[in-house]
Amino acid sequence: MKLRKILNWPSKGEVAKIKIGCNELVEMADRKIREHENNEHKRQKEHNGKCPNCSSSAIVNKFTRVKGKGEVHGSFIYGFGDVDGSFDMDTSEVNHCSACGNQWKKCRILTQKRKDVFIGWIFGLERALNDKDGNSIGISGERTMNLLKNIPAESIWKTIKNNTEKPYRKNISLTKLRTKFYSVYGE
Repeated sequence: MKLRKILNWPSKGEVAKIKIGCNELVEMADRKIREHENNEHKRQKEHNGKCPNCSSSAIVNKFTRVKGKGEVHGSFIYGFGDVDGSFDMDTSEVNHCSACGNQWKKCRILTQKRKDVFIGWIFGLERALNDKDGNSIGISGERTMNLLKNIPAESIWKTIKNNTEKPYRKNISLTKLRTKFYSVYGE
């Protein structure tokens, strides 16, 4: 059992436990993403639904602030050559209040991906795992530890390894995770 733990070579039963833990982590991340999207939609509705000046709800969508950029360049030698050019034009939407005439930029929804959630958890885990004296864990570290307390260390490690790039997880190892979370291998 100890050799399997050191080599991280699980049996079929332990693989099943690790998969269950990984599935729980993915479900938790998806719940967090759905919650974030709901909050963003509410924020967008509040921002775009009322005029900040007069609080009127008579809002009209408009396209304004047309921005363009172009360039032309070419070369001619002895009557021969070429002319090349490009042009970019961008328009942006704004809200227009029919009551007072005020215009303001539309609120955009900030999207969040599963990878972003895992990276946030990694930062919290780093604070918790690298805390020597037990006093500087911080709020993000405590939240992450409480959120992941029922997940095996191997599941956390596998999910983080499969969903993020190496620079994000350079300060986290399976050995460190096993000091704070339970292992499927037992003790």
